[in-house]
Amino acid sequence: MEVLNYQQLAAVKCDTTSRLYNIGKTTGLKLITDNKDFQALAQIFERSNLSKDQIVEAGEKANVILYRGKETDVLNTMRHQRFQEMLAKRLYS
Repeated sequence: MEVLNYQQLAAVKCDTTSRLYNIGKTTGLKLITDNKDFQALAQIFERSNLSKDQIVEAGEKANVILYRGKETDVLNTMRHQRFQEMLAKRLYS
């Protein structure tokens, strides 16, 4: 297992990181240690020569993995679906 650097830990464990809909910080920490695709995406953020579009694309792919989506899933659709599921649970429980 690769040792995590400070930036990687901060991205998934920092107390000021906003929480995704019903996805805890431990999910990200588990993915960064177990999921090779997520690890590769985390390393992208360490590069200094990337364009804004490349950073956004990597972030969206990382979030799709956090939402347990497929590579072809669209992040905004997944977020909306997760929000609707959470809202339905609160309204009907």
